[in-house]
Amino acid sequence: MATQSTGSRNDPRKQELLRDYKLKTVQHTVLLDGRKYPCCGCPQSVGTDFYMFEATNRATGAQTFLYAGEHCGRTLMAFSTSTDTTITDLPHFDPITGQSSASGGGGTGPGGSTAAWAPLNRELFHAINLTFLAMKLKPGSTLSAVLETITANPSRVLPTTAPSLNTIIKNNLDSQHSSLTDYVNELRIQIPAIKQYRFTLIRNALAALKTPPTVYL
Repeated sequence: MATQSTGSRNDPRKQELLRDYKLKTVQHTVLLDGRKYPCCGCPQSVGTDFYMFEATNRATGAQTFLYAGEHCGRTLMAFSTSTDTTITDLPHFDPITGQSSASGGGGTGPGGSTAAWAPLNRELFHAINLTFLAMKLKPGSTLSAVLETITANPSRVLPTTAPSLNTIIKNNLDSQHSSLTDYVNELRIQIPAIKQYRFTLIRNALAALKTPPTVYL
């Protein structure tokens, strides 16, 4: 990927990036202690709040993750409105406090619209963010499709989203971990302030299935 930098509305490097790649937002979150990501591929690191995009090469179909600071990410979104693939924003999530802008009172839907978040979808949104943060999935994971389904209509609860997330976690576990919580607990060794996540609503949704699965949260 060519080196990119932050800049103004006429920044040719960002325009080139959008010509070469289709970007899909998969995270809008907080930079954890000890982590460092280059902003848009340039030597400058992202700041406290950043975006992670799934980047698909338009010519080859190859996929990677692209990181961008808050300002840089929003600039890419603004630029994308003049391309064939508009980048959709996501609610902000803080894994340390468990707070997000996917609140019960409203959330950001497609195009910045306001929509009420169902409590289960909000918990799924948090769990998906933690999965991306802790498990280090590869680009192209079906998790981004589950995220897209939830954020497209955050007030609508679908019976497939909780089991889909549970299956994705199961399929990406390594030999050292038996659940998403194991990964989060590992992060907590480095960052003790990270909130304890119980995933009560997701667990209840899985238990209510006709054939309840083993839970990997």
